[in-house]
Amino acid sequence: MKSSPSEGHKYFCKEPWSGIFTIKESGDVELCPCYLQMKIGNIRESSMQDIWNAPELVEIRECFARGELPEPCQGQVCSVALGH
Repeated sequence: MKSSPSEGHKYFCKEPWSGIFTIKESGDVELCPCYLQMKIGNIRESSMQDIWNAPELVEIRECFARGELPEPCQGQVCSVALGH
């Protein structure tokens, strides 16, 4: 379930567009290394282009483009998820 903007609040995070990733020793690539730590691919199994266009990452971008808080981001303690 996605959060829609309440009382005119719109959510936005630049990380899904700026490519703030962590690449672990295992090759796993994570989005939002400080809070979400969401695995979006593995550099040993996929190209960076495929990882950049991973369905999960595309969905997160689409939600933020609509001003919604994506489901994976709900419950996080970052300033975006908290509405600041």
